[in-house]
Amino acid sequence: VLVVTGDGEMLMGIGSLTTIGISKAPNLSIVVLDNEAYGETGQQDTATKHGVSLSGIARACAIKDCRDVNTMAEVQALRDRIHQGGGSLFAQIKIDPEKIPLVLPPRDSTFIKNRMRVSVLGQSALHD
Repeated sequence: VLVVTGDGEMLMGIGSLTTIGISKAPNLSIVVLDNEAYGETGQQDTATKHGVSLSGIARACAIKDCRDVNTMAEVQALRDRIHQGGGSLFAQIKIDPEKIPLVLPPRDSTFIKNRMRVSVLGQSALHD
């Protein structure tokens, strides 16, 4: 099982690492793409921007294979390790912190209501 997530999301669910460390899952790889920012809230700095090591936290949670990935050679080695399996793995990959445009979901209540009705009742639900 491969989980790919961001640093912000991992920080928000940091307690999950304790469960993973305790369970010693034989086939779980967690890859964190770390751009040092909370993308969904406008690129505020995450703790990783200020020196917090997610791989260090994972190691402290008893996940034995924890690594920081900074080069393409390390990415290739990570890929090979994921394919081989061999116990839980945690990798923190530093990525470019480029700012990408934030696209929020629609908040128009009529649109949301109609979308929900169509998904549950079908298109005819809009023609009452």
